[in-house]
Amino acid sequence: MDAGMKTAPPMGAGASFFYRRRRVLVCLVLILSSLACWGLGRRLWAELLYKGAGADLREMRPRAALFRMEKAVGLSPKEPAFWTRLGEARHLMARTEPLHEGKKRVLAAKNAFETAFSLDPLDPEAAFRLAEEAALLERISRDPGQKGEAPPGKARDLFETALRLRPGSARYHQAFTRYLGEKGDRPALAAAVAALVRVYPHAAKGLSKEPWWTPDLAGAVAGGLQAAVVSGRHGTDAEKILSAFLEQQKAPLAGETP
Repeated sequence: MDAGMKTAPPMGAGASFFYRRRRVLVCLVLILSSLACWGLGRRLWAELLYKGAGADLREMRPRAALFRMEKAVGLSPKEPAFWTRLGEARHLMARTEPLHEGKKRVLAAKNAFETAFSLDPLDPEAAFRLAEEAALLERISRDPGQKGEAPPGKARDLFETALRLRPGSARYHQAFTRYLGEKGDRPALAAAVAALVRVYPHAAKGLSKEPWWTPDLAGAVAGGLQAAVVSGRHGTDAEKILSAFLEQQKAPLAGETP
């Protein structure tokens, strides 16, 4: 070695430890960054599948939606909305299959909605879709030779839960009213009818066409429309519908005697 060339002094034990620790930290950062990117990539792919399944359902392609959502919940199993859409795809598939296969799809849809609701007990849509599926299974259990999987009364509890979470939903009120009409619970049906037309006065126009309609419900309709008028949330529509309904039915307002 050239005598004029200077050499670096040997690295001390402290400096060696510092550089080793820095290499370890760099490796940890790289590993964590890779995991974060992997998780983010899975989440973004699941979101794309979710949106694609929504388009499939709107265009009545349940098999394609089912394929997408089964992959989406596999990628992101803790997302309630993914399970709800999977249930929607299974439900729509059930309508295209023979009774035996369709019933299995209904049960699978119910399980998906249950998972969604368990992940987010404050999600009104998950509660509502679970209520609808439970009501369908109750209906199947009443058919000769069929056996449902929903305990009697469970659908009603779920409908009431959904309405507590989203009390202004006309769709929820309409489904619950029809459910009570099918069950034949007249006192509860009258209260549901009044609540329905209070939230959505235009529903009063078609109630007389329902198979469970009887003239004794006219007072509940009139009372609900009167409450809608008082609320002032429907402009002049509620008042016009109330006037037309009373003219057609000749029904007294709730609480009055003929």
